[in-house]
Amino acid sequence: MMRNWFWLSCLVVGFGAPSLWAQQIQEDIKVVFRDIRVHVVDRDGNPVKGLKAVDFSLNEDGSPQRIDFFEEVDVSVQQAGGTVFHDDGLVEDPDPTPTRNFHGERNIVIVIDSSNMRIDAFPEFLDTIHDFIDSTVMPTDLVKVVQIDQGLVSLSSFVNDKDKLHDAVYSAEYKGILRKRLEAVEDQVLGDYEHFLDPNQGHQTFGLSARQAADAATVQANMRENALWKVESSVREKHDIKRRHYENYERSLTYISRILDQMTGSKSVYMFTGGQYVQSKSLVRPTKRLSEMLSRSLNSSNVTVYTMIHIPQRAIGESERQSMRLKLEGNTNPLKSLGSLFLPIEGTVFEETHQLTTGPYDTTEDTGGIIQASHSVEGIQKSLKDFQDRANHYYRLGYTIEMPSKATSVRIAMAEKGRKLKLYYGKGFNRIRSYLEMDEAERAVAFEASLQYSQSFRDDLGCEFNYTGFPNPNDRGEMVPVYVELDAETFPKKGYELGFAALNEQRELVDLVRSTIIKKSTSKRYFLYDVLLPKAKPVYLRCKVVNLDNGQESIFELPYERKEFPPQSFHISQMVFFGDPGAEMVLMNHLRFVKTDAEKREAMVDKRKYLDPLAMQGYLFQPALGAISAKAKEHHLFFQLRNLEKSIDAYQVRYALYRDGAQVPAQFVVKDAFQPKGFGNTYHFVGTLTGVDFEPGNYELHLTVEDNEKQNNASLSRSFTVASN
Repeated sequence: MMRNWFWLSCLVVGFGAPSLWAQQIQEDIKVVFRDIRVHVVDRDGNPVKGLKAVDFSLNEDGSPQRIDFFEEVDVSVQQAGGTVFHDDGLVEDPDPTPTRNFHGERNIVIVIDSSNMRIDAFPEFLDTIHDFIDSTVMPTDLVKVVQIDQGLVSLSSFVNDKDKLHDAVYSAEYKGILRKRLEAVEDQVLGDYEHFLDPNQGHQTFGLSARQAADAATVQANMRENALWKVESSVREKHDIKRRHYENYERSLTYISRILDQMTGSKSVYMFTGGQYVQSKSLVRPTKRLSEMLSRSLNSSNVTVYTMIHIPQRAIGESERQSMRLKLEGNTNPLKSLGSLFLPIEGTVFEETHQLTTGPYDTTEDTGGIIQASHSVEGIQKSLKDFQDRANHYYRLGYTIEMPSKATSVRIAMAEKGRKLKLYYGKGFNRIRSYLEMDEAERAVAFEASLQYSQSFRDDLGCEFNYTGFPNPNDRGEMVPVYVELDAETFPKKGYELGFAALNEQRELVDLVRSTIIKKSTSKRYFLYDVLLPKAKPVYLRCKVVNLDNGQESIFELPYERKEFPPQSFHISQMVFFGDPGAEMVLMNHLRFVKTDAEKREAMVDKRKYLDPLAMQGYLFQPALGAISAKAKEHHLFFQLRNLEKSIDAYQVRYALYRDGAQVPAQFVVKDAFQPKGFGNTYHFVGTLTGVDFEPGNYELHLTVEDNEKQNNASLSRSFTVASN
């Protein structure tokens, strides 16, 4: 169920009427495109293939919908069968590239839910996941591995490298936290129940007077009532453990859905679990509502959940537990008939079949996915093929409707009533909320996921995004001042949400910064600026800006390039040129530092403020601009010298300025030189360029630095333009 939405503008224009009238009656209508995945199986659970759009009928909240898009998807895998040795001596090797009938990108999250998994099933599940990665994951897929146990743990980023995925699975650790807690509380329930049944816990009434006997009976009744309440309290504790675990499960999958929501293409969660727990019937806050909200959230993000689950070889709800004096077995719920002065007791350690539902079951079925159960440890791997065969074939049904103002339900059926087929699809959607309607935690996840994974680039705000790259002298990484230019006159009252990210070749995140910026001056232009500190040279840089007044946004991507120098060579590593009196620089990393408590600042000396290559003593320089204003009387120049062999006093700075190829007279003065701590034999220079009549045109500034003996020199050029006023 794709979360994409867009605007349709309906413009009515009368014959000969002025365009202003047309603008006054312009109306914007928001619509949403649903992309529903439907699995169709026969009585034996086998996929039914070859259906067409006309074979389906579809409605949302009772209103029939026209199917605008239809596709049959068969993610079949032709496995290589190994080397074949023929009788005639011919050796035949398999096709190394299996064929698959699928086109488009897939985003998959593999979830290892070990919270209620038996320890003997855990290694079998890991082997199955390794097989799943080898047989199912394609080179174009982006796959992430996570584990749910005591909480949600990310074992990998989204990658398409199978070796990294296998390493992530190997790193999974078994804790079985829910299973251990439930076993302990079940023993407590049995012990309390045994105490309740103990006939010697009260007083004997033989030989007592009627009054004494009545008093003793009252005491014994109170003791039994207290014992019954203790049993019920233990049962409540078990339900509370399950409820808390389900809330963790719901939060984990909701978090995953918010990340996938920002990604395009097919989106799936493959869950490998041994977990089952009461949710819809509970003495402590039933979780059925949470289950419905989770499924609707996943559907709204176009996420389908597939589950392989290990259920021990017994009927669900049948249990056998034994203590020293007490043995209860079968479909038994001895506490249910006892009653008490408190709430009725239900769902004890002996949960009847109709009382037991599971998170994975409901989530899978309500998102239209396929679930495969294995009742023995030995059968886990054998179930994988059936699981894949059923999960790999489905239909996509797409349609467009006006964006609903509330949660809605979907019903899909076969157009031909007589066909006895079973359909699995997501049955309900949450109302799609805008970015501004999310709470702070939701915004953070949505913003950072969009910044990292979105393939929908746009520019609602008319921004200019750029960067300047510096090598990090202390590391093999980079120091990358990044900025986005915005018109200050349209600065929103609530400010901008702004983030920058650096990605590697596999589009894995290597650094990210995010801030909220509020306008504080009357400048005409703003340069919102931060410093990325990736540990390795990035391949892509990204920027996202959101207007917090109206939700409009811009998101960009640029390739990262920087001239390479030998590590020991004397060179000018970068040159920054800026001259615009009407623009203000907002330095996000410095703002974060300013908000830090004074006693904590010393611990931040290695943070972005001190690794900002454009900051030196009393100066702070904006990233390099592609264009400058002719109104500026003084233009600032900043550059770095690396790997000097002599004292700084032994070097001279020479310059030449050209406009459209012809040299232009100008005055250049070095105002300061500074050697920052921890940067090695590196110097920062500050200078000014004055006395230039900057007429519109293309300019180039050449810098040369050489020693007094002219034996050691370095040069660098910087191009820029001056626009017409």
